[in-house]
Amino acid sequence: MKEVIDGIVTALTANAAFKTAVSYVDADDPGFYFGRAPDGVIANRSEYVVIHLIANMHGETFADYLEDMLIQFTMRSNRSSTTGDGGGVSIEDLRIALWNALDEVTLTIDGYSQALMLRQNTVGPEWDDDANLWFLSTDYRIIATKTHS
Repeated sequence: MKEVIDGIVTALTANAAFKTAVSYVDADDPGFYFGRAPDGVIANRSEYVVIHLIANMHGETFADYLEDMLIQFTMRSNRSSTTGDGGGVSIEDLRIALWNALDEVTLTIDGYSQALMLRQNTVGPEWDDDANLWFLSTDYRIIATKTHS
């Protein structure tokens, strides 16, 4: 699983438009987080992405191991559009940046010979009254093949 996360991080940080959209600072403050955003992120950032593992199934054939994962990317922004409704990057701009970073990308996962990444579902944008932010979630399915050694 760590190899898959590393592959996703590599794909996201290789995309300059995505890094700009989430105000990437460095590996300690990337603008995207796994599981939950650290304390203080909502107060200090007007946009960020949280990545969740929704499902992980392991399969096996005579020749290969197969990992089938569903990963959810939840984007949050204080702006709904690119027109003057607050500072920062809009939820729509975040969606475009994420899709451009991950759609049809060659995902490289150490130890795996193939990896297919498909966008499957999008929910939102919707307003979160508690966080005072817009959110939008997109699911990607990753199927990775590892040959028996």
